[in-house]
Amino acid sequence: MKKTTSLICIYLFATICLGLTGCQSSAHKQAVEEFEAATSTAAEKNTELDTAVSESEALIAKGESALDATLIPALETAISEAKAAKKNIPDMPKKADEITAATLELNSIDYTNALTNLTGKKRDLETSIKKYALVNAPSEEYIINCLKNVSNVVDISAVTEENDPNGNLNKAGGYTAQVYFSSALIDQNSIYGSSIIEKGTDCGGSIEVYATVEDAEKRNAYLGGFDGSLFASGSHTVLGTVIVRTSDELTASQQKEMEANIISALIGFDEATNQKLSFCGIDFSMPAYFDVLSEDSTETYKLYYPETKDYYATLIFQCAGLSATQDDFDSVYLSSTVDSMIASLESGAENRNQIIEYSKSEKTTIARMSGWIITFSLKDKDNGVPSYGSVALVYNINTEQIITILCGYESKDQSNYDYLGDYEKMLKSAVLTAGVS
Repeated sequence: MKKTTSLICIYLFATICLGLTGCQSSAHKQAVEEFEAATSTAAEKNTELDTAVSESEALIAKGESALDATLIPALETAISEAKAAKKNIPDMPKKADEITAATLELNSIDYTNALTNLTGKKRDLETSIKKYALVNAPSEEYIINCLKNVSNVVDISAVTEENDPNGNLNKAGGYTAQVYFSSALIDQNSIYGSSIIEKGTDCGGSIEVYATVEDAEKRNAYLGGFDGSLFASGSHTVLGTVIVRTSDELTASQQKEMEANIISALIGFDEATNQKLSFCGIDFSMPAYFDVLSEDSTETYKLYYPETKDYYATLIFQCAGLSATQDDFDSVYLSSTVDSMIASLESGAENRNQIIEYSKSEKTTIARMSGWIITFSLKDKDNGVPSYGSVALVYNINTEQIITILCGYESKDQSNYDYLGDYEKMLKSAVLTAGVS
């Protein structure tokens, strides 16, 4: 009897032990599988972060000049912060509970903020480099074309070696171009001289172009020596290798405004504002580089792109009917429409096997009407090559239409244009169509 009891106890003990071992084995196996999946995902996140860091470091390593030099250390800081945020992938522990803890730690890895900051700083520097290229020893023709689109600039005249009043054109250390202009803000009868060149900077201002930054800064320092004296010739500012000058006959506020308008023209937007579009009750001043209208465009859908083959950018206008009061739109429709826009962007990115990241989403004003703007970047999942874009919406209660305006460009674009910067300026300059209140 005792022997039988002992055998039963041994059997029960063995059965229990085998059961526990089986449970432990199953739990351990599941923990291992989850850890391996988390490891794979974490490795992909690390690769994405490493790629963004490498691309940013490569941009700095090029040593290209930026219009805003402070953007270089700003990107360097973002690189350091991104590196510091990176998490190492640990070896798999032995015990199931330790494996589970490690898996939770891996799944918590999130580089969204670091990547958004890094890509944003990189994009800012890239834009500033492009802007600098526009004012790095630009041609006389470029300067003249820019001035044509500046408010209150009337007549323009470039000097030649024969009529250069300073005799510095094309000489060592001298300017490679000198373009004078008159201003509607100044009584031209009060300025001595019979021509724009004879009247000089006094009649409005001038643009001086130099071969190097050093030459421009040397000249600017010379002009600064007369500031506040009877021989002061007006305001003067170095922009790349260019000196923007405005007449001393202008008031301080007029000088400031004209200088700002000229600078804006030189770095891209105002130079391109000779193209107008009236769309769904709003007048837009469009960058001229969007010079091709797609054949499938309609009255409610217009797609523009640059004709130049190595420019890869798109500008789209689209509108749809909506009968609502302004209050209803602001309180009900605006948020739902923004959500629909975001969902559409994400769906489109997913369909194209892309990853989308948002750098800005906020209320805005277009033609004095409330709207919303979303700025984003897209990356192909396969090669990580980014493209950038912004989309805005506004409700024109006068025409009862929701209008969306999208601008985007690809990294392979070879222009020096600040597409998204010009896009925001375009939105800010929009006005309601004449006759519509």
